[in-house]
Amino acid sequence: PPPLTAAHASGHFELRSGAVVSRIETDPQTGLATGVTYVDDATRAHVTATARFVVLAASTIESVRILLNSTSARHPRGLGNSSGNPGRYLADHLVIIRVGRLPEI
Repeated sequence: PPPLTAAHASGHFELRSGAVVSRIETDPQTGLATGVTYVDDATRAHVTATARFVVLAASTIESVRILLNSTSARHPRGLGNSSGNPGRYLADHLVIIRVGRLPEI
């Protein structure tokens, strides 16, 4: 089955539309991701959702924004930013789809 269908069937999945992730939360001792904080588009409330696994699958620019916003005592410059490279040397991917009919020859 498709990944989201399988995840939903597991009973350990919730789709939250209208949620804009602002940062990844981390454990102060291990530095590992423990969830995300997002802004609810309808209420403007900041909500923290915890998870056993966190997958960051945003676009190039949004992934960098989230990582740099994810500061803590253990990650003062942002999560994954010990080198100072996030935000540099970016290459976003554009997808262009054209649909139409070619005249019969």
